[in-house]
Amino acid sequence: MNKNCIVSFIYAYSFTMVFLVYILKLPTLVTGNNKLVEEYYANNFNYTFVLDFFLFLVYLSISLFVIDYFNVNTFFNKILMVALVTTLISGAFFLYFINTKKTNSFFSRWFHTVSYKAIIYDILLLTFTYVLYQYLYNISISKTLG
Repeated sequence: MNKNCIVSFIYAYSFTMVFLVYILKLPTLVTGNNKLVEEYYANNFNYTFVLDFFLFLVYLSISLFVIDYFNVNTFFNKILMVALVTTLISGAFFLYFINTKKTNSFFSRWFHTVSYKAIIYDILLLTFTYVLYQYLYNISISKTLG
C-alpha cells in the first residue's frame, strides 16, 4: 500500500463518517433505531471512530484483494464486488449474532434489534467509502503522474 492509497482512504473514511453518519444521519434512516445509533456514534465517539476506521480498512482491503484476484476491471463491477464482500462479512456477523443469545454487548443488541438492516447499512457505508476512495486515489495518481 502506497502513500496515495493510505491518504485517499483516510480522506474517504473521514468524509463518509462526517457526511453520511453525522450530517445525513444514515444509520438512523436505515435502521430506524436512534437509541443504538446514538449510543454507538455519539456516546462512544472516540472509541467507535477508531474502531470503524480499522473495520472499514479490513472490509475494503478484502474487497480490493477480491477485485484484484478476480481481475475485475469496470468501475461498476468493482462497486458490486465491494457490496458483495461487505454482504458476506456483515452477513456472517449477522448470522453469528442472531444465532446466539442476545447479550449486553453492543453488536449483539445491534444485530438482534435492527436485523438485516445492519447489512444494508454496512453496504451503503462501504460502497460510498470505496467510490470516494477510488475517486481520490485516481486524482492523486493523475497529479503524481502529470
